[in-house]
Amino acid sequence: MKLENGKVWRSRACLAHLAASRARILLVNLEDLWLETAPQNIPGTVDTYPNWRRKARYTLEEFSQKPEVLQVLQYRKSVL
Repeated sequence: MKLENGKVWRSRACLAHLAASRARILLVNLEDLWLETAPQNIPGTVDTYPNWRRKARYTLEEFSQKPEVLQVLQYRKSVL
């Protein structure tokens, strides 16, 4: 997925800021790790965007091998 560098940088900076916090638990939507641009769930729509029907772009096996996902998770691990 190609996003302009500023958007990628801001997203990674936001995740890094959250990871560096003193919070004991950090929840991040998995699709945010690979910067998904398609809507995940649009409340209140039934026919236009059927809720909860879109599958993730990547399987567990695929996204657990993606360099950008591993980079974010490794950073979180390093600040623990």
